[in-house]
Amino acid sequence: MDCKLATFEIKFLYCGKIYKAKVEQTFLSDIHERFTVIGGKKSIEITSNRPLIKKTGGRKKIKMQAVNINIAYQELAQTIINQIQEHIYKLEHPPFNWSEHPKNK
Repeated sequence: MDCKLATFEIKFLYCGKIYKAKVEQTFLSDIHERFTVIGGKKSIEITSNRPLIKKTGGRKKIKMQAVNINIAYQELAQTIINQIQEHIYKLEHPPFNWSEHPKNK
């Protein structure tokens, strides 16, 4: 399965404000991938073992974690990780189109 992703944008709520950030897949190998999340002047890196899990059949949970981030911002990092996982899930599991079902024709 191809794990290559195009650059996308996420929105998240932090401290009562809605922020936008650009997410870019900056590294991809057979074992792991790295995302760079850019919002304004700041950026963080998030690593994932999604390519390895997809390659081995997907029996284990995908682990995503922020790299080189201050402990005070762990809640923010988890919020961003959740948004990235949600975006990837929507890409890999598109909604079913009932109008194309054979019984509806």
